[in-house]
Amino acid sequence: MASIRDGGQATRVLLADDDPRLRQFLELELGEEGYAVRGCSDGIEALTAIRQEPPDLVILDWMLPDLSGVEVCQRLRSTGLQLPVLMLTGRDAVRDRVEALDAGADDNLVKPFSIEELLAHPQTASAAEAHPVAHPAPPPAGVAAVPAQPRPEPSAAQS
Repeated sequence: MASIRDGGQATRVLLADDDPRLRQFLELELGEEGYAVRGCSDGIEALTAIRQEPPDLVILDWMLPDLSGVEVCQRLRSTGLQLPVLMLTGRDAVRDRVEALDAGADDNLVKPFSIEELLAHPQTASAAEAHPVAHPAPPPAGVAAVPAQPRPEPSAAQS
């Protein structure tokens, strides 16, 4: 991953969290790691910033004022933007994590979390940007989605 330290362009991160202390702390920590961070305090500000200058990675708190992180993510996906999205949430129920994924988030990080855990996620999300995964529309009502079949691994003789 490119960072200021290795001479590459800094990965641009949009961080939206309504808790000013947490947002400032995360901005500082991500900045120390070479990320160029833009902080936002609500969903409308985040959505506007993303549309004006799409970042390389979006980190959204679930419980943002105005528009929730889930709503921001849904709106991004509805426009076709395939930016990596990491959802920060205090919700740890499976149904909540699935809701965020269904909205188009690439991953969830449950609060409280360690800074090391957060720093591991942008690397994964940035890799997802390099190899974007489409978030297809759900199948029409009454039509079951068919899971993809895994491809067999080639044997050593085929390589």
